[in-house]
Amino acid sequence: MEFKNRLRALREDADVKQYQIAKQINLKSNSISKYESGLTQPSIETIIKIAGIFKVGVDYLLGVSSIKNPYSKE
Repeated sequence: MEFKNRLRALREDADVKQYQIAKQINLKSNSISKYESGLTQPSIETIIKIAGIFKVGVDYLLGVSSIKNPYSKE
């Protein structure tokens, strides 16, 4: 699964709006929309922040792994 799809799925599962995520990581409100539509790609720093918000590994967010958080005790 691509980054844009993972981001949207995580956001929708958490029941948060795009502008709420953008505000948390100090981005313009339309940035998340652009990421989810594939128009732009976030910086590595932003990817790390997004992964932290959703408590998932960067590998999962980028679609490299299917394990949401390899460090979780669950």
